[in-house]
Amino acid sequence: MIGGDTFAEKKPNPMALNWLLEKHQCDAREMMMVGDSKNDILAAKNAGCQSFGLTYGYNHGEPISASNPDHVADNVSALLDIVQVGAETE
Repeated sequence: MIGGDTFAEKKPNPMALNWLLEKHQCDAREMMMVGDSKNDILAAKNAGCQSFGLTYGYNHGEPISASNPDHVADNVSALLDIVQVGAETE
């Protein structure tokens, strides 16, 4: 388990995402960051991976769409549709 204090740098620095990419020997195109804050979306962009923004959660009262994530949804279950479509097109 990794948390906000695991690494020397915090989001939006992509340090944690880069660590995960290296640990699992993945390319950034194979990763999607799911989050509910601007820093989550910025960390994804800084790591070069897709972002999925949830409209609920902690985001200083700012709509998650203002952070320009690749995908926005009101419910995490919408992620299944995106992942399935992506798998079908490969």
